[in-house]
Amino acid sequence: MNGVENWVAFVTAATLVILSPGPATVYVAGLAPRSTATALRAVAGIVLGDVVLMVASAVGMAAVLARWPTLLVVMKFAGAAYIGWLGIGLLRRPRDGAAAAGASTARGGFWKALGITLTNPKPLLFFAVFFPSFISSSAPSWVLTWTTLAALFEVFNLLYFLGVIGVVVMLRRSAATWSVAQLDRFSGAGLLACSALLLAAAIR
Repeated sequence: MNGVENWVAFVTAATLVILSPGPATVYVAGLAPRSTATALRAVAGIVLGDVVLMVASAVGMAAVLARWPTLLVVMKFAGAAYIGWLGIGLLRRPRDGAAAAGASTARGGFWKALGITLTNPKPLLFFAVFFPSFISSSAPSWVLTWTTLAALFEVFNLLYFLGVIGVVVMLRRSAATWSVAQLDRFSGAGLLACSALLLAAAIR
């Protein structure tokens, strides 16, 4: 259908990739207890970032990166630095003034999530390599098939992040010992860990 080969393999692989938590998951999970609306805005930023990367990979950005590998290295270091900066910001957030902190988070949720996605080169290369594996050589329209795969991938991604938000909010309501400050520390440490992993991968 629509020039896609092996739907079962695509759905399985896409699901497993999405279920592997990364910096975006940690960031959204840290926002959800403070404001569900802010977490949803962050998810919108992540989805928009994915769409931008999908389009970039479709028009040949992967080929550009292959020709100038230094650009990929720069993107990796920039992504690690940006995620680390977000983690430090969460760890340094004042433990009082919850309303003011919440307002600040609400303003930055969408743009910070978009930044996390766009400064991570991994999805760009992933989309460029992953999608073509499921496009039939007899596809009537390569663009239509790519768009179909991208749309399905983002549906799965959106459902995943909605699930993350739901689980975190449920845990926050059922566990009185979970404070916003504790979640800030947890999310900040998680983002720093993600930053360290990305930095280690960039150095190798």
